[in-house]
Amino acid sequence: MAVIQKGKVSELIRQSDETLKQFADGTLEATIKFKCAFDKRVSFLPKVLQEHPDFPSLKLYEFGGEREPGNIWRYDCIYKGFNAGVDLWALMQEDVTVTTSQEPVETFWKFSYPWENPPVNNIVLAQIKAAIEANVTDITTLAGWPKWDSESGKPIWVAITTGTPAWELWNLLRRGVTSYRMLSISARLSYCTAATKLPPEEFVLRVGTARDGLTNTTALSKATTVPQPSKRNYLFAGLNWTKQGGVIRYVEEHSLSGPNKWNPYLYAPATQ
Repeated sequence: MAVIQKGKVSELIRQSDETLKQFADGTLEATIKFKCAFDKRVSFLPKVLQEHPDFPSLKLYEFGGEREPGNIWRYDCIYKGFNAGVDLWALMQEDVTVTTSQEPVETFWKFSYPWENPPVNNIVLAQIKAAIEANVTDITTLAGWPKWDSESGKPIWVAITTGTPAWELWNLLRRGVTSYRMLSISARLSYCTAATKLPPEEFVLRVGTARDGLTNTTALSKATTVPQPSKRNYLFAGLNWTKQGGVIRYVEEHSLSGPNKWNPYLYAPATQ
């Protein structure tokens, strides 16, 4: 029995069962089915990155083919891109985690801030640790190591009086308190842009730096649910991006500082 040829044999026919979907991040995906004669399948082979016939911002990134009864060939084409009429920043996903992290007690703000002249400097910290190792019961009565007097050639103590930050740190350490729990906030921001070009070098080099306020990246400045403590700042902790379907998907990681911001000597933008 002869095979019956169904449909036109000389044209590529667009089918009626199409789909169009916008995802939560503003990207679009559309599918179209085309049919042609089996022996025309090579001449009608879809071209990668060709525009969607109705939505030019969508490009063909995937397709599949299948033979159907009646010597018919079907192409299933998948187009991807973004919705040019949507504010992609408004669709940015914000994942915020608030927890606590364990930090060395000597880094507590009362002992280590301001950075330029901390209440417990290196000399005093060495003195406190020496007193702990020697099992000293009253650090205010000591007079000796570790500060070295260059004129006399003898070691001398830095005076530590009751109730000062240095005394409080010594009192904590001698009681076995070596760490504390600090508020920790991390923000993960996911968003999309049109894949016209990769991010500029200046933007990439911001990773590992901290700036005052929510100004380190555009995403951070546009976030609506990320806490904004006035005396802290965010470290741009990580960046990831994926280019696919005419879209670049970015994921930024930001970490909130302690009460006195990130150390400006360690996390300032590089100058060279």
